[in-house]
Amino acid sequence: MHLYAEPVEQADLVRAADADRLIAVVDACGEASVPERAAAVGPTRARSLWSGRPYEDLWAIAPYAFRVDRSILDWIHSSLGPTPWGIFFRAASKKPFQHLTLHLERFVEATVDGLRHYHFRFYDPRVVEPYLQTCDPVELAAFYGPFEAIGVSDFTTGGTCWWRTLGGIVSQSGRVKDLKIRVGQ
Repeated sequence: MHLYAEPVEQADLVRAADADRLIAVVDACGEASVPERAAAVGPTRARSLWSGRPYEDLWAIAPYAFRVDRSILDWIHSSLGPTPWGIFFRAASKKPFQHLTLHLERFVEATVDGLRHYHFRFYDPRVVEPYLQTCDPVELAAFYGPFEAIGVSDFTTGGTCWWRTLGGIVSQSGRVKDLKIRVGQ
């Protein structure tokens, strides 16, 4: 399975949002408006990926998943756009928000060499691209799960690209309980 990137037009993001298939994982670290916006749209459209974890009281710097509609898309582009705010996930089909966020929550922690647990900032565009490029096919299938594309914005140019796999995502065989990162990833 090989990765490739394709440019994303604003209209592509709008279509995915209108189809209720677009999730944004937004980093609240350094951006006070993120938890405020999540509270304003409510738990059916936004939630902290740290909910239920020992560090959930650090809500002010948590990553938040948003079910993207046009208002969230406008907010991201107007308020967060020139920063490494986070990434988009486009679902392969319409799924319940909770189903999609439960998949994403599995990746906020990683085990390296089976010994140490680390917070994994997969939602940081500076982290996700190098990570994806080092994944083998099984790791890619596990990471993508119900998503067909990962949208990464270039905060220096404002452009966005979809990271996809050739031939689409293979079905995930079994569920990955813990994210394990190999040395070199």
